[in-house]
Amino acid sequence: MLAIIAEISVWLLCFIGFGALCLAMPRHRKQLALKVLTDRRETGYRWLGFTLLAVALLPLAWLPMAAADAFLFWVGVLTIAALFYIALLSIQQLRR
Repeated sequence: MLAIIAEISVWLLCFIGFGALCLAMPRHRKQLALKVLTDRRETGYRWLGFTLLAVALLPLAWLPMAAADAFLFWVGVLTIAALFYIALLSIQQLRR
């Protein structure tokens, strides 16, 4: 049960982290028709995104697998989360 919670938390942290990184970029906010942020707030979103992506490594300690396998799992989740946001932004751009 603990392994399932760890996997779900890795997924959520990666998706939220990449979402914060997308919000930190003015181009992506413009694509989503969001308001302009101050430089301080952009930096905050950037730090939040990178921190969440790094923190997503921590739950992998509870997974019953070798460290190398856990790292590959994390990289795979990062890839899928990034592809999700790439697809989301591409679809949004095509709608305009």
